Amino acid sequence: MISWTNLVAAYPIAFALCVAPLVCTACGADAGASIGNSGAGGGSAGASTGGQSGSGGAVGVGEFRSDYKTSASFFTRMSTPADSGSVHGVVRIWYSSNVAALATSGPFVVPEGTVAIKDEYDSSGAVLVKVVMIKKASGYDATHHDWYYEARGPDDSLAANPVPGTPSLCVSCHSGAPDTDYLQ
Repeated sequence: MISWTNLVAAYPIAFALCVAPLVCTACGADAGASIGNSGAGGGSAGASTGGQSGSGGAVGVGEFRSDYKTSASFFTRMSTPADSGSVHGVVRIWYSSNVAALATSGPFVVPEGTVAIKDEYDSSGAVLVKVVMIKKASGYDATHHDWYYEARGPDDSLAANPVPGTPSLCVSCHSGAPDTDYLQ
């Protein structure tokens, strides 16, 4: 059974957009405070947009960087890995810090260069694979929100399978989250 804690940890953006505003409006609390704005790995995880939604914001780093866990260019809201309830299993997700403020606002489209890195873990807690999403320039793949997907090994080497680009396996799942620009 998936608990609320695991759902919040595995899908912080979706929780912030869909559930937290409903719960916090009912109790009068600030939605941003309810999801734990204590990002690890630097960045401005506690930033606020002042209610801004839609597209815009700073351009992201635009590429996988092996120092994502310690760089101020990335953040995570997950203090530990958690079961995603999806094909990815146990994960910890990192985002480029240019979207830190979007995680607490309404439906959004992220700017070009935004990066999401999902570490997938085995039962011993070792990273099995790192799946990466990079938002490309408008027109790269407009039908699927211009996202590029790739997988990397624990040593950061680019994996051949799935083929980097727009693999149907990735696109078919992420297309179910259009309100958060395919980020889950």
